[in-house]
Amino acid sequence: MQAMFISAILPFLLFGLAALRTTGPVAAASSAMRPTRTVSEDDNAGTITLHSGDRLLVKLAPDWDWSLDPFDTEILSQVTESGALPRGAQALLEAKKPGTTRISLTGDPPCARSRPPCNAPSRRFQLTVVVQ
Repeated sequence: MQAMFISAILPFLLFGLAALRTTGPVAAASSAMRPTRTVSEDDNAGTITLHSGDRLLVKLAPDWDWSLDPFDTEILSQVTESGALPRGAQALLEAKKPGTTRISLTGDPPCARSRPPCNAPSRRFQLTVVVQ
């Protein structure tokens, strides 16, 4: 009788213990739940406010070749998790601590890679980020 009772409740006990774990998929899911603010070329020359732990996704013209200029890594950090950068995005940053910094990207037109290259000008994107 006792053996039958134990074998009947053992799966529930194991399931409950597995649910209490704080590593693996449960922890990964909680880190993916951080608030993310997406900015585009419409936000150029603007200012946004984030809170520590928030993420900033930069999505500019996908056909241009964008490069992220150096920024204050005391305030923002680049997220480098595998698969963290969605297709068509140029950067995923995370707010680390309170402060104000500026991010800048330079974009070259697609024809700049052609031979001969075109004379179209590059674009600049700048954004002031305030972390509270």
